[in-house]
Amino acid sequence: MSEKIGIVADSTADFPRNMMEELKVTSAPIHVIVDGEDFLDGLNITKKEVIDCLKRGSHVRTAPPSPHEYAEIFDRMLKQYDQVVSFHVSSSFSDCYKSAKNALNLLYQDQLDRVEVIDTGSVSGGQALLVKKASELLSQKISPGKLYKHLMPYMKNSPLCFTVDDLKWLKKGGRIGTLSAMIGTLFNIKPVIGLIKAELKPVGRYKGKDMAIEGMIRKAVEISRQLTGSYDIWVSHIDDPDSAEFMRKQISEQLEKPVSTIRMVEIGSTIAAHAGPGSCGWAIMPG
Repeated sequence: MSEKIGIVADSTADFPRNMMEELKVTSAPIHVIVDGEDFLDGLNITKKEVIDCLKRGSHVRTAPPSPHEYAEIFDRMLKQYDQVVSFHVSSSFSDCYKSAKNALNLLYQDQLDRVEVIDTGSVSGGQALLVKKASELLSQKISPGKLYKHLMPYMKNSPLCFTVDDLKWLKKGGRIGTLSAMIGTLFNIKPVIGLIKAELKPVGRYKGKDMAIEGMIRKAVEISRQLTGSYDIWVSHIDDPDSAEFMRKQISEQLEKPVSTIRMVEIGSTIAAHAGPGSCGWAIMPG
């Protein structure tokens, strides 16, 4: 009899509509603190409510689940599954992975060998794509203990790229200084940020959002054409479906890839708190 394996992912992982349910992924909700009031992402605050808070100038920040909260999730799932694999946002810019690892110290001894905790080195759509790939590998009878090794090639070769509509969000998150934000806003400079070695780093600057989106389209097409086999492309956005749909259609046309195969993702509350409304981007994973 094959083992039942449960999957956990931080709510930083952003999936296309209904995919979490299809993959039977359990979300570990990130704390979203709005003007000092603590909410749990997706449980008692929605992405729309977070975006509305950001737009009206509320102070919004995020915090990882505590080790106790992760331990409760693991304990609950171990009553339903033989083993559990938990996938976390890159430890380069969050303590979710560290907190989940510490949660193992709160489990019973006979539960420890039944939980695998994995740092995906990614975020948002990139993190979700790795969870999707992991689900495929598990269905091929790859054991949870060997899953990280099998995922490594995908972690190293799955680019992610996005731009922000207003630099004030990056300034609030400490990604850029006040002076850089002021100069960028003055000259309408839009940075394009990429995932490089599990860290988010600037990879380009453009005059205006339209040019930033055109630059991201060119990069997505260039990378995709270098891939030899099948691949997934997801396009994502925060309260800007029009820009994302434009990018999706342009990538589809230039790659001669059916637009229906390029999935659309609405970025969730956690990433929205740091990137701000109007952000959009893409994530690519080889097949």
